[in-house]
Amino acid sequence: MSRETAGTARGEDAVLTRAAQAGEVAALGLLLERHRAGMRAVTLSLLGTGPDAEDVVQDAALTALRRIGDVRDPGARWAHGCG
Repeated sequence: MSRETAGTARGEDAVLTRAAQAGEVAALGLLLERHRAGMRAVTLSLLGTGPDAEDVVQDAALTALRRIGDVRDPGARWAHGCG
């Protein structure tokens, strides 16, 4: 992914995050769908295939649902070096 594409995706994620914080359920759904493959890839790399990996992805989605309001700066880069 190019820097420009990554920046655009980050901007879109910020817009979706703000919308989800305002109560737009569809925005949260779009965010989760956009990041599902990456979440699953990380989980599979740590746990391998199986029901535990799927449970972790589901738990992460539920945590996002519950804690979306806690995000202070939706446009900030992640500390682990994304972008």
